Amino acid sequence: MQEIIVNKNEAGRRLDKCLCKYLKNAPTSFIYKMLRKKNIVLNDRKAQGNEVLELNDSVKLYLSEETLVNMGFALLDLQEVNTKADITERYKESDSKAGFIDKNAYEYLKNRIKIVYEDSDVLILCKDFNILSQKANNNDYSVNEWAIDYLLENKSLSKEELRTFKPSVCNRLDRNTSGLITVGKSLKGLQALSSGIANKRIRKFYTCIVSGQVPEKFSLKGFLYKDEKNNKVEILKNKDDIKPGFQGEISTDFLCKKRVNGYSLLEVEIHTGKTHQIRASLSYLGYPIVGDVKYGDKTVNKKMLEKGIKNQLLHSEKLVFPKDFEIEGLKGKEIVSEADFKGFSFT
Repeated sequence: MQEIIVNKNEAGRRLDKCLCKYLKNAPTSFIYKMLRKKNIVLNDRKAQGNEVLELNDSVKLYLSEETLVNMGFALLDLQEVNTKADITERYKESDSKAGFIDKNAYEYLKNRIKIVYEDSDVLILCKDFNILSQKANNNDYSVNEWAIDYLLENKSLSKEELRTFKPSVCNRLDRNTSGLITVGKSLKGLQALSSGIANKRIRKFYTCIVSGQVPEKFSLKGFLYKDEKNNKVEILKNKDDIKPGFQGEISTDFLCKKRVNGYSLLEVEIHTGKTHQIRASLSYLGYPIVGDVKYGDKTVNKKMLEKGIKNQLLHSEKLVFPKDFEIEGLKGKEIVSEADFKGFSFT
């Protein structure tokens, strides 16, 4: 018999969904069959599978070790598996790595990712340029992996918990955009952040430097189309129904905070979160972001490169949370991490 004691990242989930996490190789038909036969019970009683779990509930699995191994049971220790070698080999894939995902990469990025806010459910980080928010390829090490390594190092997360729940970033930034990234440490935090961003309850503000003397205030509403092959988007004022790659409507507000020598410092609020929305919008309006190699001005970028500026000057600077936000410490709060565009001067 194996017992699962429901933790904070499992409380609020349905029993069947939770069992799918623990028995990741098991078809749902097998899980429901075991529930019907009382080989899996909730708090020592027969369960249907649709029960919503509460903290410290007990889920007992009266299954053989061989069955547990074949079903990829997440809490088995590899050392305890004494069945035949081919079963052990099949199980290895389901065993999470102990400790760090990549300690060397974690240490390398320690000075390029800083912690801006943390509580028991949420982690808010500020990343530097040239760091992925999430993996693009299997071997990548992104902010997501760094956050998990940080939580493992600080014992906010155990390798056992990691087998059934993985903290995750909830908003993505382009590799060469610096700034604030939110991470759900717990299921509650992940749901609150993801919902707040999707429903636009969390307001997102950016800072950037562009070429051109822009108006004090201006906005852009339009439609965005994406060329998947070249990973580049196009802004159109009028929707073209027959054009492939339609991503939806966009809405962005701009506020000029400073104008000097042909450059402008802008505060940008995005009301939709589409690929390259800010970069493509400003290029469309004739105010390309300094250092943006995809949508920017090549002459300006060459001049900046001579000054040692190799990245686009775009930074996710501020997040504003609603007063009724689900995470107590973030209710009505502004989280700010000011931009540091090293090498650029308005003089």
